[in-house]
Amino acid sequence: MAFFIYGNPMFKIILIISLLSPSLYAKSLSETVMSFEKDKIHTTAVLVLKPGKILGEYSSRAGILDQKFLLWSISKTISSLIIGRAIDDGYLKVSDTVLHDIKVKDLLQMGSGLNWDESYEEAPFKSNVVRMLYGPESSNMGEYVSSIPVKYPAGTRFKYSSGDSNLLQLFLKQKLKNDYPEKFFLVQLHI
Repeated sequence: MAFFIYGNPMFKIILIISLLSPSLYAKSLSETVMSFEKDKIHTTAVLVLKPGKILGEYSSRAGILDQKFLLWSISKTISSLIIGRAIDDGYLKVSDTVLHDIKVKDLLQMGSGLNWDESYEEAPFKSNVVRMLYGPESSNMGEYVSSIPVKYPAGTRFKYSSGDSNLLQLFLKQKLKNDYPEKFFLVQLHI
């Protein structure tokens, strides 16, 4: 069982990918959520998926599971899973060049080497991620990222980057049909 936990101390969304039988984790799901609550970490919703079906779910209040959530950084994990599927299906290779000397592998490992600023609070008007999400650049995020200059050789440094994920998605979109993520991945997970 793999837990992917995102958010801040006030809000958490947990994506749990499980290959275990439902009876083995049902109790641990409740125990896990309760342990977060003891640490004053409010958990809004938990969804446990196994390809083809929902194995378990938790919500802090009625009706919340019928609402849509902005996934923010969970999207990076889902994006990597989609890229992995595209690689397994033979549509991409980790050695494919995306931009300059930047390979798929570098983007998956957040090692593009781009001069990317992921800050939100410190200098929001200089932040690439704020411009990408909320500025005029938001109309084509991948194209915006591709305009950022290179600072380090690709694959030499890790730097958390929403830009790397968006550049990878632009590459996927250019290589495949637009319905690939939905048809070959998201539908199978009921996302």
